[in-house]
Amino acid sequence: MKKKSALALVGSATAAVVALTTTSASAYDTVYNARNQYIASRPTPDARSCINRHIYLAADWYAWRLSGLESGTSERDIYLATGWYQWQDCLTYSSPGDYYQTSQLDPDDPAYETASQFNWDYSTGRTYYWGSWMIPA
Repeated sequence: MKKKSALALVGSATAAVVALTTTSASAYDTVYNARNQYIASRPTPDARSCINRHIYLAADWYAWRLSGLESGTSERDIYLATGWYQWQDCLTYSSPGDYYQTSQLDPDDPAYETASQFNWDYSTGRTYYWGSWMIPA
């Protein structure tokens, strides 16, 4: 599986590599949904890689940071209610070197809406630490 993960954006069309964990975080912990992975500058068309996590969060304001490839981080402040969330970060190949990066928090409670953020980024063909994390305010 490690080899497939490292090559997910190199040679498989519509490859979806999923890492699934279920954890809870205290109100003072920084939580991560990120990993190191080789990202090609020219993979096969429609290549995609995702990281998934099921996490319990305390009600609080969070600085939600999206860790980019070459463009650095983007940040959004968000208030989240107490509960379980499906957290997904994905990179989707667009054109030579270009990727569309998304992060979504989908609450298990249907009373709340899914939150998301995104950015466009690019890869020079190397290993990156990518994904997102949240820092309680």
